[in-house]
Amino acid sequence: MVVRLRRQNLVTVYLTWQMACFACLNQLFSLPLADSQDELLAIFCLIGIVWALLTRRLTKEKEWLFLQSCFALGLVESLGIISNGMSDIIGGMPVLVDAFKLVKLPLVLFYVSCVLRPWEKRTLACNLLLVSKAFILLAFLGGLINLVVDVGFSYDLRYGIRSYKFIYENPAALNEVLLVSLVLIMLAEKIKGENKRGLRQIKFWLCLYLAAVVMTLRAGGIGASGILLLVLHFEKKGIRLTWRKGVSAAFVAFGLGYPQVKEYFFSETVRSKLLRHSLIVLRDCFPWGSGFATYGSDQAFKHYSPLYVRFGFHHDYALAQETGFAMNDNFWPMLLAQFGLFGAFLYVYWLFVQLGYCVKKAPPGQPRAGALGLVAFFLISSAGNPIFTSASGVFLAIALGLTSEFLKK
Repeated sequence: MVVRLRRQNLVTVYLTWQMACFACLNQLFSLPLADSQDELLAIFCLIGIVWALLTRRLTKEKEWLFLQSCFALGLVESLGIISNGMSDIIGGMPVLVDAFKLVKLPLVLFYVSCVLRPWEKRTLACNLLLVSKAFILLAFLGGLINLVVDVGFSYDLRYGIRSYKFIYENPAALNEVLLVSLVLIMLAEKIKGENKRGLRQIKFWLCLYLAAVVMTLRAGGIGASGILLLVLHFEKKGIRLTWRKGVSAAFVAFGLGYPQVKEYFFSETVRSKLLRHSLIVLRDCFPWGSGFATYGSDQAFKHYSPLYVRFGFHHDYALAQETGFAMNDNFWPMLLAQFGLFGAFLYVYWLFVQLGYCVKKAPPGQPRAGALGLVAFFLISSAGNPIFTSASGVFLAIALGLTSEFLKK
């Protein structure tokens, strides 16, 4: 028997370890520096980007993408810091921490999609293939057990059924790891070539994935899965994805995820409260916003922004300083309040450019479908989750970056 090891380097070993930690090791063990893992990865990626620029490894197209990203995000950062000076609500270290958190995902996404070489991407996908299959299988079996007996894998009751979270804090985190695992399987099978055995493998793991997602009873995960299935159908039939089909897919996702949208924005919930009051901040601090660490962000909660006291959030159990378990369950309210309409527009512009590049450069078939599924998950999750500034968002960004140009020689 001959065992062939794939070509490795420091980058592939480090990113393989990081993906494994993000996915499950941090949930099972108390690893050193686990709370700073995403920040350390962002610094690693920043060094890699600088080195690629100095050695002129990037193509003109990628350099232009980097300049666009730097321009848009640089203006957002500048707006935030200027707004801090004008509003005089919070200053010092919280502002700097928040400013870094805003750019850590863009750094990781650009590095993996544009700086990482194709052979390194293929190596990463193959390194994680067995782990991804094992995870989906265990998650599926754990979900079946959870339907029969409560073994600590449930989160809450929905429709009289225990929603499934597996080893995570909530079902949304499980949905994220399930989707990344499926995308990695599709990438690894694509490397082997499209044959009947590979297609059967993908169908098998897709079925287990869908079953596990349904057991979470979360509309966001189901909506992203609906987009994934729709794009897989388009790719299989060779149907070109146009703006019209994209809008149709968005309506499908909205329909599947409407219960979650309704809960977040059209009922008396914490998320709707955060959104309503962000519009008050936007009005009062028009047009530039209130600045970093003042509303909706992690640092705003840790240093309990004076705006929260002004709005009476300290009287709400879910938003109080001592508990505040739902204080960070937002993204767009934070963006609007802290950076105003212009800052929010600049961030959306960066999203459009960077995410569009990843989808455009993903090979046709399962990789492109996987890229669009990840983008859909990003956008749906952002309705009630700080996905673009959190560690879980960085985990998704690695997977999305891997879909880009990974078959290129």
